[in-house]
Amino acid sequence: MKYRHIIWDWNGTLLNDAAECTAVVDKLMQKHNLGRLSQERYRKETCFPVINFYIALGFDFQKVPFTEIARDYIEQYDQLMLNSSLHDESRLCLTNLTAAGYTHSVLSAYEQIRLEKAISHFGLTDYFLKIIGLSDYFAHSKKDNGIKWINELPYDKEQVLFIGDTTHDHEVALAMGVDCILMTNGHQSPEHFDQTHRQTFNNLGEVCQWLLS
Repeated sequence: MKYRHIIWDWNGTLLNDAAECTAVVDKLMQKHNLGRLSQERYRKETCFPVINFYIALGFDFQKVPFTEIARDYIEQYDQLMLNSSLHDESRLCLTNLTAAGYTHSVLSAYEQIRLEKAISHFGLTDYFLKIIGLSDYFAHSKKDNGIKWINELPYDKEQVLFIGDTTHDHEVALAMGVDCILMTNGHQSPEHFDQTHRQTFNNLGEVCQWLLS
């Protein structure tokens, strides 16, 4: 097989939480009199760094600091996250790929302790060589962590595949020097991916079939 190790994004890639994230941001927009947020607009506007996403939605950080918005978001998201679910075939895909000899890790912009708890909640911890999140909940770039991890992995870069659901995942993969595929059923709508020239998949069943063919 071409690849031996898969680096997974978490939110939106393995975890199907776009609806929950939309609901939280919608509540924040109502709180600050910015209207309502549909999931279609959420997926159209989502970008990194996440502060730019809030600016696009009309938040004024001179009135309310970004740190306050981020803290409010994560408090509400933590409550809703446990009500979300994995994407269809996330667990089956990990199981089948592991049986075929692939190893796995997670690289996420989610805060480290929360990330570990979430993955444990869904019973996936044992699939991963390493789970890598950020040191805070402000969802800054995970690029530096990715570069550090690729240098620690006992594989050539050509043997590593990054699977994500945003253009940020594409950018992180570029910085790491590894191949990347993007999921269209996550946090960003497919038109975001046109300029990345990455291969896209609609669901993890397609990914698993492609990797095992």
